[in-house]
Amino acid sequence: LISSHKKIHTIIDIGTGAGFPGIPLAILFPEKLIYLVESIGKKVNFLEHVVKTLNLQNVQIVHDRAEEFIKYALDSSKEKIKWSETVIVARAVASFEILYTTIAPAFEQRETNIMFQKSTKAAEEEIKLFIEKKKADNNYTAASHTFTVVPINDYGFEELKDRSVIVARS
Repeated sequence: LISSHKKIHTIIDIGTGAGFPGIPLAILFPEKLIYLVESIGKKVNFLEHVVKTLNLQNVQIVHDRAEEFIKYALDSSKEKIKWSETVIVARAVASFEILYTTIAPAFEQRETNIMFQKSTKAAEEEIKLFIEKKKADNNYTAASHTFTVVPINDYGFEELKDRSVIVARS
């Protein structure tokens, strides 16, 4: 999915933990800037060790909560992220609704793509519940958002046949 978007320059891995998927993406795409955002110090120490050992020049480790990093990064005087050339990824961090709410400032104000890995059934259910809740709150405009569930095995990964990626676009 990421390789098919040539204009993507920056990848932000929210709640990266041990560096998945951020570190493999940094290895696959050395020309892209990768932010690994993690709030737990022990995990940050591990990430620093891995990045140094692998000599990953395109990785920046951010020891902060996701919502704080997004606020900081949106302040253009501090951080030079081109949001229209950015994708935010998350894996096994929280529900779609919680992640969406956390990164909403970047998603709502910019042309940002977001990808979350989930089981196919969970992905479809989470999107449905999220849209229903937003509609009930009168806080959803269908025309300004798209949510697509993309099965991973569509890309030749049969062993991941029950896994999907939620692609959200503003």
